[in-house]
Amino acid sequence: MRANKLVDASLLRMLDRDRQRFQLHALLREELRNLAPLGEFQAAHAAALEKQFADWEGRWLERRECLPEVIPAVQYLWGKSESSLAVLLTYRGFRTAERIGELEIALRILQQEETLCLELGNKNGLAASYGIKP
Repeated sequence: MRANKLVDASLLRMLDRDRQRFQLHALLREELRNLAPLGEFQAAHAAALEKQFADWEGRWLERRECLPEVIPAVQYLWGKSESSLAVLLTYRGFRTAERIGELEIALRILQQEETLCLELGNKNGLAASYGIKP
């Protein structure tokens, strides 16, 4: 199996053998993000996360392992001007992380939203990220 070779080469880390969940080495993941054809993968990834977090309130414990994936998916959505989906995924990811006590990732999700709003000059989004009604 190719995954075993990547694990042996320390390019892939086994997260869950039974469910075949892996994590790419950070440097490899960053390089892959910079590739042009990756757009289709990123779109599919963002759509899968959106689907996963659609019922976050009922299945929030099961979403724990997907929380770190929210940040790159939201970056992709903002980059494609899909701000409404990005805001929705940010909210659901943050609320899930907050509910299960994953406060570090909850903070990183909100900090990303703040950074993106500042970069794009989105004052309404920035106010909303601070909990202020625009």
